[in-house]
Amino acid sequence: MGKTIYLLFFILVSCQSTRGGNVTVSKSYPPAQCQEVGQVIGNSYSREDSYNKATEDLRYEASLKSADFVRILAISAHGAVIRGMAYRCR
Repeated sequence: MGKTIYLLFFILVSCQSTRGGNVTVSKSYPPAQCQEVGQVIGNSYSREDSYNKATEDLRYEASLKSADFVRILAISAHGAVIRGMAYRCR
């Protein structure tokens, strides 16, 4: 029983550490073969490192739409909110 709980915990932690890890974020336009899948918004509710946390959230939101590229459209003054367009390029 103890090993099962440990294994379950390890799987959950592993999944969380790769949230949106395969999503590229850029201010540039995506490659020509990419298909637009919709707008995404990344938020950070932290005062510290808000841009990086908002970018991580943006990647996660894009991954929920099976996107692998996000073009940044707007960044709030403090970097706590990032708006972008998600694309599927594969």
